[in-house]
Amino acid sequence: LSEWMPLGKSGFIARAAASLPFFGPFRALQAYQILSSGSCEALAKFESGRPPTGSDNALRLKNEAGRSMGSAPEKRQLGKVFGLGAKTAIDLVEAAGRFDGLTPVRSVPSLLQSPQHLAKLGGDKRAGSLLASLRHFDELQEPVSEAEALEMRRHVLSVVRSHHSARAGERRDCPPPPAG
Repeated sequence: LSEWMPLGKSGFIARAAASLPFFGPFRALQAYQILSSGSCEALAKFESGRPPTGSDNALRLKNEAGRSMGSAPEKRQLGKVFGLGAKTAIDLVEAAGRFDGLTPVRSVPSLLQSPQHLAKLGGDKRAGSLLASLRHFDELQEPVSEAEALEMRRHVLSVVRSHHSARAGERRDCPPPPAG
């Protein structure tokens, strides 16, 4: 695509729309904007939590499933919490489903400070793992190298193997974990 940049905006859009599958003028304009400035209108709207504009120039307030297209950054952040799915994140932000009637949640810290939301997320059954995931959210978002990931995996497997060995006399229905 970058080789078409010297054609200018209109030349780029015409070439991309004619040459690339699934690219019309709207998507070609977005590609041009990203290549020329590093962003585009749709991305700026997403990052600010505003609904996007469709290829027909209409504001897309709801998606095909009827859910709001607003508050995307909040939904995305909550969807990254280990133990919360995308639908639960959407419901938390929109105060929908089992969270109907509660204040919308906009961030991990606000979820941590809401006993009402936490209770509806599973109460005592999931409290320990969910609270740990929420408390260590920022840490869990930090990238790790492949070497660190492999070392963590080796450690977890050794703990599982030692636990399995210790309980081998008690339980015979649990096969050992795979080697490696």
